[in-house]
Amino acid sequence: MDDKRISMKWKYNLGLVCDTIQSILSVQRMLVSMLASEFQQWTEESKMELESSFLMEWSKGFDFING
Repeated sequence: MDDKRISMKWKYNLGLVCDTIQSILSVQRMLVSMLASEFQQWTEESKMELESSFLMEWSKGFDFING
């Protein structure tokens, strides 16, 4: 093989490696985005449940005081 063919083969292989790495990073970014979204939704749901639970307990205590 001459130097030009070897150089072209290396450039091609390097391009494939770069494309593969970019694809992997793209998938990782997508997964992180999905997980962040799910975590935010879970946090909001947990917050609402906690507030609801607190209000229920508070109203029970209020009913107990008023007899």
